[in-house]
Amino acid sequence: MRVRCCHPHRLPHRRSSNNCRVDKAGEHVVVAHGAGSSPEVASTLLPADLHPRAHWTYLRDRSGDIHAIVDSARQEAEPGAAWLMGISLGAHAMALLSAERFVPARHLFALPAWIGEPNATAHLTKIAGDDIANQGIDSCLRHIAANAEPQHEWITSALNMSWSTYSRSALSSCLHSAARSRGPSFDDLATIIGPTIIIGLADDPFHPQDVARQWAECIPQSHLVILTMDQVARHGSFATPAVTEILSSWT
Repeated sequence: MRVRCCHPHRLPHRRSSNNCRVDKAGEHVVVAHGAGSSPEVASTLLPADLHPRAHWTYLRDRSGDIHAIVDSARQEAEPGAAWLMGISLGAHAMALLSAERFVPARHLFALPAWIGEPNATAHLTKIAGDDIANQGIDSCLRHIAANAEPQHEWITSALNMSWSTYSRSALSSCLHSAARSRGPSFDDLATIIGPTIIIGLADDPFHPQDVARQWAECIPQSHLVILTMDQVARHGSFATPAVTEILSSWT
């Protein structure tokens, strides 16, 4: 499925949006990518084929400001998206939006990083922003590639795809903003209504699987899926059999 980055004048139903869409009839899926990432990476990890009869929107906000992401998602989700999905910071934003709306929806939250106030994991994101500012994007990418295990190559590829679209200052600012952001609280998570998949990743210090487990324990109708690096590398996305089986039961 090919994702188009559409000009607003070609989208009569969205007056001022510059987000990426896969135009189809049916339910609406809104997806928020992580800090320093891009809609292209989001559409690779969460491809539109997961729900082939839906209309997909991949948000384009690149600020790392969780409030801006929530605002962008809120505009796209009105009068009411049936599906809300997010990766990393995007998962935080979508969870906050769902808690705020208090409207039933289907959710997929991949790689949540923390709960509530920024913690040691958020500090790792700040350090990444510092490294970008001090060493530059190309130097950081070379260092990551040189130290990556074979099963981590998909991460290196995703970072190359997304970071190359930022300037040095913009990427550093985005990561620093994300590191300062408050995630959904335990109370926020407990108010989310509707079936929800939580995807955690084993051996990822930026997105501890224990956080994914805590999210799943708080959200009433949740299904927890812990994936390995190898599984994501093998499938090229989060669309593993464990995830697609749950999603197919929703459609």
